[in-house]
Amino acid sequence: GYSYAHGQNVADVIKEKIPRTLQVALPAWLISAFLAYYLGLRAGCKNHNLLSGGMVVLDAVPSFLIAIILLIIFSFKLNILPFGALNSTIPPSSTGGRLLDRLLHLVLPVTTLVLATTPKKFLLMRNTAASAANLPYVAYARSRGVRAGRIRRAHIFPNVSAPFISMLGTSFGHMIAGSIIVEKIFSIDGIGLLVNRAIADLDFPVLQAALLVIAVSVIVSNFVADVVCLLYDPRQRRSA
Repeated sequence: GYSYAHGQNVADVIKEKIPRTLQVALPAWLISAFLAYYLGLRAGCKNHNLLSGGMVVLDAVPSFLIAIILLIIFSFKLNILPFGALNSTIPPSSTGGRLLDRLLHLVLPVTTLVLATTPKKFLLMRNTAASAANLPYVAYARSRGVRAGRIRRAHIFPNVSAPFISMLGTSFGHMIAGSIIVEKIFSIDGIGLLVNRAIADLDFPVLQAALLVIAVSVIVSNFVADVVCLLYDPRQRRSA
């Protein structure tokens, strides 16, 4: 279709916005996955109740409130991080300066998504790891003197990885969808802000296309996660 608000084809508008959304969603997804994997395994094997309780509390905080708190602290109180957009109004002339400027602008939106999406994955990993930590094969590995870190990585995680990988696929699609709130607060001109503007302008072709992109991202990420589970877990391959 054709966007009358932007004066160009909808496909061209979407192509322009997707890279900006991915610059926020992709690093947030990777950092969140690593934190949930590392902290969840440790908490499940060592019963870190304080960390688990903190994650439960953090999970109850909405993403827009996390974003506002981060803005107040780091942008308005401490004045150490920019409060919006992906670059300064007058960006540095050097390549390294522009890269640093972009990274500084990404800190707050990426941190917001990480804090908003890590708790659910952490709690899943923590619960599945805790249930597997007392099984016979883990006790046997401990009796052989295998280091705790290797037990977590080589014995526990492969046996509890399927639900975690499935949640990773789901969470990536949800991050694209959740960017609507984050991009609105941080004035990032991506898919999320495009949806907000399309609603305000009654630009239905753009709105339909943006929602289609979000829906496809959820479906594709779930499909990829299922394929990875089949490749990683031989039990699922046999059952399939």
